[in-house]
Amino acid sequence: MKRGDDYEKAKGAFVILLLSYRIEQNPDDLDMRYRLAGVYERLNDPTKSLEQLDYIFARDKDSRDVFMASVGMALRVGQPGKARFYITEWLRRHPEDEAAKQYLQDLDRQIQAQQP
Repeated sequence: MKRGDDYEKAKGAFVILLLSYRIEQNPDDLDMRYRLAGVYERLNDPTKSLEQLDYIFARDKDSRDVFMASVGMALRVGQPGKARFYITEWLRRHPEDEAAKQYLQDLDRQIQAQQP
């Protein structure tokens, strides 16, 4: 089983190199950045995944997939304030999104409950 894990890590490292090269050639290739975020997530590096998602979120104003991935990853790395930022930015862009409004209320309740 260890060999399989080593193979997956090596394969992931190779894919990261390829995607990073493509991004270096075209920094605004959001599709490549989204793929890179997914590779980092599969390799259990959510912080690097969030870095890519953050870049994409700032530029892709209408992708619900990017919005949801960004919120989820921020929560996964223990940054509820960043998750809240993503939600409020999304609502600024899409004020009619009732699900996002509810998500913000739920997150605020969670944050409030965790404070001493």
